[in-house]
Amino acid sequence: MHPKLQKLSLYCFCLQPVATEAMNYVRNRFWNKGKTERPSKGDGNGPHLTITPGDVEEAVHYMQFTGKIDLTELSFTAESGGTGIESFLDVAVFEVPSHCSSHNCDLSRYGVGSMTHFNGMSYLSLCQAGRLFIDNNFFQGFHTQLMVPSEGPMPSNMKKTNGIFKVPIQNRNYNVMLANCNDNGRPVSLRGQVVFDFEENYTPITPRSLTVLTSVALMVCLLFSCLSIKIDRGTRAHWEYQRFQNVEISREEQIRERLQVYNSNSQDGETEVESSEHDELRPESIS
Repeated sequence: MHPKLQKLSLYCFCLQPVATEAMNYVRNRFWNKGKTERPSKGDGNGPHLTITPGDVEEAVHYMQFTGKIDLTELSFTAESGGTGIESFLDVAVFEVPSHCSSHNCDLSRYGVGSMTHFNGMSYLSLCQAGRLFIDNNFFQGFHTQLMVPSEGPMPSNMKKTNGIFKVPIQNRNYNVMLANCNDNGRPVSLRGQVVFDFEENYTPITPRSLTVLTSVALMVCLLFSCLSIKIDRGTRAHWEYQRFQNVEISREEQIRERLQVYNSNSQDGETEVESSEHDELRPESIS
């Protein structure tokens, strides 16, 4: 293969079945935290992903409902390296067909990248002249950029004015792409998350979720019905029975107390009678 095409293949995706693994690897690396790099000891920002110069990271997400894709939760850090030139990190969000979520597709049809043909094979080149190639004649999506200076820090976050992409149509697949195309630029470390949010005051209820909610509501109604029957019959009857037992116990205690008082009074009366009899039988003293 020609040396220039070998370099081109570092950030191009071949439109052949063998390249499917490469595309899936990029998607998994972008979203799976288990494949992200761990920060150095003492860094409390959590896992991060490093986008090296000439690298493109992208992932496809299915938006079932209208809403927005929020990129303002992402945090960017320019790492040391490069050749001391200024570069840009391109961020693009655009709609793609459903088959692009699991297989390679020609993104140039949607205004991203350009096709290169060599020896009967087709290559999709995403980068051109150190930038993500966007064809405005076909591109219908969201595109912004962050400047990566030759030295010093870069903008750490995207502003809300250019970091939120609205999704006006539901049941669509959207590709989120981050491109650090300049081979001589600096590596960019990425932390945080892409937020896929539903529209405000919108309740995403599907037929399946509606069935589940209805089943739960019926179970709750049945449970409260059983409890009300238990309270009306079983619990009230038990309360009446317990009340009757308490009354019987109190009556028995009163009777027992009266018997004790009667017995004590009887014993006191017998003692007085015996003492009087002894006094009568006692001989009179001789004067």
